[in-house]
Amino acid sequence: MRVLSVGGVAAVCVLQFSAMDVLALEVRAGEQGDQGPIRADELALDVHVEGEVASAVMEFSLITDGDGFRQVEMLLPMPPGAVIRGAEDWMPAQDRWEPAETTGRQEGTDVYNAITRPRPCEPLLIQQVGPDAYRTLGYPVTVEQPMHIRIHYAHFLEGSGGTRTLRIAVENDDVDPAMVPSVKIRVHLVPGAWQSGNWRFDGYGAARRTLDVATGLATLDLDYAALDHDITLELEPTQPLPRASGLLYRSPDARVEPHAVARWAPDLGPEQLEKREVVFILDVSGSMSGNKLAQSVDVIGRALDNLEDGERFSVVAFSDATAAAGAPQVGLGGCVDTSALPGAPLGRMYDAAERDEGKQFLNGLRALGGTNLGAGLDRAMDIAATENSGRPIDLVLVTDGNPNAGPQSSGDLINALEEAQARAGRPARLFALGIGADLNQRLISALTERFAGISTFALEDGAIPGQFLAMFQQVRRDGVGNARLAVDDAAGSTMDLGIPRILPGSVLTLGIRSAAGETLELRLNGTDRDGHAVEHVDSARLLAGGASGAHLAVPALMAKSWADELEREVDVLGETPARLEAAVVLARTYGIVTRYSALLALEFPGMYAQYNIARPARDPAGVAVEPVQGTRTDEGRMGGDGSMASLGPTTGGSGGSGASGCECSPPRQPPWVGLALVLGVWAALALGRRARRTACGPM
Repeated sequence: MRVLSVGGVAAVCVLQFSAMDVLALEVRAGEQGDQGPIRADELALDVHVEGEVASAVMEFSLITDGDGFRQVEMLLPMPPGAVIRGAEDWMPAQDRWEPAETTGRQEGTDVYNAITRPRPCEPLLIQQVGPDAYRTLGYPVTVEQPMHIRIHYAHFLEGSGGTRTLRIAVENDDVDPAMVPSVKIRVHLVPGAWQSGNWRFDGYGAARRTLDVATGLATLDLDYAALDHDITLELEPTQPLPRASGLLYRSPDARVEPHAVARWAPDLGPEQLEKREVVFILDVSGSMSGNKLAQSVDVIGRALDNLEDGERFSVVAFSDATAAAGAPQVGLGGCVDTSALPGAPLGRMYDAAERDEGKQFLNGLRALGGTNLGAGLDRAMDIAATENSGRPIDLVLVTDGNPNAGPQSSGDLINALEEAQARAGRPARLFALGIGADLNQRLISALTERFAGISTFALEDGAIPGQFLAMFQQVRRDGVGNARLAVDDAAGSTMDLGIPRILPGSVLTLGIRSAAGETLELRLNGTDRDGHAVEHVDSARLLAGGASGAHLAVPALMAKSWADELEREVDVLGETPARLEAAVVLARTYGIVTRYSALLALEFPGMYAQYNIARPARDPAGVAVEPVQGTRTDEGRMGGDGSMASLGPTTGGSGGSGASGCECSPPRQPPWVGLALVLGVWAALALGRRARRTACGPM
């Protein structure tokens, strides 16, 4: 499974443990004591499923045998579109849970660092580091007693056919599995809604499974389990599930409007898969040195392993000049171009069985020099032209920079690629992964949209594998192009949203505020692969929240869809203070984590006032009863077009100026709907932390 976001989504929360000791831990300098490992003592998940929405509380304990104060960094990979909608840190000295408040991302980091440096107070910080991965920082961890954390999350069940799957995603190919002494999972279903089910856990550890569809309770208990495989609960519905459905939330507080989320899996017909003819184009300029290049080489190698018999590929590297697999190589560090030598081949297309040739070329690359993207695209198309099969060619680009040699504007690059296509005599689609916060996202998005592909961005190095492999899954798929999605509610409001391409098996997730009724009319128009007009029409029935409490997650899922749409707009149009402000205001109003926000729990309530963090009154679902009207825009660079070095703070707290008129809605669409495309998922990462200190008195 994987996610391509055009808005937002929800998915299952996961824990993953690392190869460093037992957890991915980080010991603070000068305070390490002995190097005893930090261990996960127990993990418990309590999940409520209503309709196709799952809402859960994950609670875990961390212990250590080492001496001294320790900081731990925990990485939590999650399935598609997971939304964290709250967290709590147990404060033993006060015998209470301290709920986290949503802050701006940089604001949360600054406060966390300010508290941990002078004295061992107990802050907890949660941030998003990738589309489906979150980082948790905790301090201090000591031998005195366990640290306890609770995280609230929400997601939709997976699947678009007859069955549905609830996933606890814990598999991570990049770390060694950790042994957890006790894992307890409780899933509460609506009695009678599912006729059968099956737990699947293929990892190591003694497992006890139960499922009672009459009472709606499913349990899984594991003893000393190695969490090296995902845990899933596959469910068979009692009645056929509709293609479109949703859940409605009405707050007991009259100040909070109704909210709804809907899920639609339109029937786009059987998918026709083409054999790939793909050229991988890798940026090896100097800024790609180190982890960026290593991960990019590794993940392209994995993509080569996924090629099927009959598919063909080539590999091109570029910096100031270019190099290619199958051509003489001179000093791969700076991509010394040998293609102009008399009789020298440009490179060639390889059969899938020759993937080791491509890997050998990749493993010899070194990062050095500038960025001539146009030369890399030209070389790729010229190689494709040497062996024309008549099939379209797919270009898969990985880059972290702005072009600083050759054609540099989107218009010039588009013209150059069009000319290269004409020379090759075959069309090309362009797919791209942009790495880091300093590249020109607007340029990359313009190129992929013009050449019928998709772009995705890994703002953190750790997101490179999941983002690339998820994108690569889409290379040979068809679907509906030039799509427009219209949604009508009972009050006559209409949303009309353009989407470049929707693939078979896609699930559209809609977030709606001020839902006037319990039915939405859905229409999807576009063209098929042959250019013929197609239309799909459906209705989504919104179920009112029942006794399970899953409806409490609806506003967070809705806000996640809006936040993802805002982030997509930033990726295409670049950062501005107004867009960052709108993103943080939205996250603070609904208490969720996005790439521009963070959850921060402090030891004493008075510390929030000390650090100018307003804590708005919230209804039972976590919605601010009076929406946040402003926040501190201090999030710095998170992507964009490279034109802004940083964004300084404006006013502080919730009373500041800023995007007060946005009312937490994405620009250029009605203030009641957001959208996400769930296309499946790939993700990876890890986890760790402590409890107690006495040096920090009440503030």
